[in-house]
Amino acid sequence: MNSLVKAQPRLGYIMAVLLIIFYTYGAIGSLFFGEVNPELWGNVSVAVSTLFRVMTFEDWTDVMYKTKAVYTYS
Repeated sequence: MNSLVKAQPRLGYIMAVLLIIFYTYGAIGSLFFGEVNPELWGNVSVAVSTLFRVMTFEDWTDVMYKTKAVYTYS
């Protein structure tokens, strides 16, 4: 139990780094793919949600096929 309690502040730092990475890639995805599919990449918050969806493999093929129709190497 002591190990779990001592590790909690460090887990917060890891979550902060992941948040920064997701925000950065969400902004980039919104910039590149926002015109292709606005319901998946329209703004940064929706793009971060789409990235989380792709990361967890939850219906990621839908995102892939809609984006790949315009950008073949995406």
